[in-house]
Amino acid sequence: MKKILLFLSAVLLALLAPAYARAAVTPVVSQSAPVMGSFYAGSGLAMGFIHEEQMDELHKATESFVTYSGCRMDPEFKDRARNYMQDHPTSALTKDWIVGMGKAAGADYINVVDINLDSFHAPGFFHTTVEGMITTTVRTIRISDGETVLNAKASQEGKIEKTALQCALAAFENAKQVEKENHIIFVKK
Repeated sequence: MKKILLFLSAVLLALLAPAYARAAVTPVVSQSAPVMGSFYAGSGLAMGFIHEEQMDELHKATESFVTYSGCRMDPEFKDRARNYMQDHPTSALTKDWIVGMGKAAGADYINVVDINLDSFHAPGFFHTTVEGMITTTVRTIRISDGETVLNAKASQEGKIEKTALQCALAAFENAKQVEKENHIIFVKK
């Protein structure tokens, strides 16, 4: 009886092994898929509410959204975008400037991730950390015509140093939901 149970367990594991292997592998995105770049902005980011060690988690969420959208990230995008920013400095992120940066960096789409502090309560006698309302907006712009194809946001209130990253991650999840509900398909143009 033990040998039969052992044999059936081995067969079951052999049947389930490919499913576990597929779940662990990240999806491969075709080189012909559209290139989606991301640009991070906003007072919440500039003021350092998302710390350096948290940026990896923000980049992973961005990568997850890009893959979910059927797009790919270009490893050279960051350097090309940085060159464009140095050659074309701006004090305001206009759509024309973003489209120009996208064209110069070779992107089909740009995600503008805007992390802002809407309101805050200064530290006081009973709490020593700054609390406030953080709003993160993920806006995806098609570079070929400058059209905004996706707009999603998330707002959270709390200790801003803890809330900023959580709000940004929630905004990316909301962006996935907006893409799914509106049947948005990203294509190379």
